[in-house]
Amino acid sequence: RDYWELVSKHLGTKKIRTMLDWGCGCGRLINAFIHLTGITEIYGCDIDHEAIAWCKQNIHRAAFAVIPPAPPTGYPNNSFDLVVGNSVLTHLTKDVQLAWLREVRRMVAPGGLFLTSLHGEFATYFAFQNSAHDILKRGIYDEILDSNLDGIAPANYYRGTYQSQEYTRKVFSDYFEVLDYVERGSLNFQDIIIMKKSLIP
Repeated sequence: RDYWELVSKHLGTKKIRTMLDWGCGCGRLINAFIHLTGITEIYGCDIDHEAIAWCKQNIHRAAFAVIPPAPPTGYPNNSFDLVVGNSVLTHLTKDVQLAWLREVRRMVAPGGLFLTSLHGEFATYFAFQNSAHDILKRGIYDEILDSNLDGIAPANYYRGTYQSQEYTRKVFSDYFEVLDYVERGSLNFQDIIIMKKSLIP
């Protein structure tokens, strides 16, 4: 609901024909979108082969695919009116984030939206408390290794990544028009940034 309310506010539900859940995992967000929305074509992708296999067996109103840890995907240019990435950029290094921003921009249709969650300042202070200011002094901190995807993601790929709103707005605006930034917009913990692909190439 957090995502759908923001999509409805910034684009309008009737303008969305195709949607991609980038980094869909076991499909929990897709399942919600299936039941909450009237989107006719819903897709999900992830680097986790086992999760995608489970989705294919259990969620029949969406199409699923395994993607590599680094771009490109197999999706054509301008494929999706909406791309959502829940807790994906929160685990990628700065450079990998930028590579995926370029790829998502390629996949989003002109005028389409990209909503993604981040470990913003609230999550940083929650995790690091008095050290949070130093953690964010360069805008983004991506040095914490996360072992949750060991055996699925390449070695040293999966991180705990934290970034300031100022950094995010500045850097992400090189790829999309930033429409809004909602602190603690996802589950009252991760921030959500709402972005639009320009109609002009």
